[in-house]
Amino acid sequence: MVTSTIVFEGVGKEGQIQEYVGGYSDWLRQAKVAPTTKSQQSSVASERGSEKTKLNTEKRLGYKEQRELNKLPTKIETLETQQQQLQDAISSVDFYQQEESSIKLTLNQLQTLDEKIEAAYARWESLSERDTG
Repeated sequence: MVTSTIVFEGVGKEGQIQEYVGGYSDWLRQAKVAPTTKSQQSSVASERGSEKTKLNTEKRLGYKEQRELNKLPTKIETLETQQQQLQDAISSVDFYQQEESSIKLTLNQLQTLDEKIEAAYARWESLSERDTG
């Protein structure tokens, strides 16, 4: 005997889960929903199934992604240490007394490190959201 029916109403992010007392026919009566044809029902079911599968695969982290997520804090720390060393070198009194090519090389290295750190933080955030989502 069915005591309640849980129904997904709406589509996509705007959908809601509703609980109705009784079975399918009771839900139709309570929600005042017109019955659909079998082809419409299967179409809706397949759309919802593919959405659900897509969301689940997007959210779950694979083994490699989980390992990458675990290693990212150490990688970020290493990059930030290198960044600090370059910034200290640039801040030294005699830095700008070097050859121009050495100065440009160091400044380019700092810019590259900044980009790598930004990318690592973005990746860490992306993986963290999927890990907890």
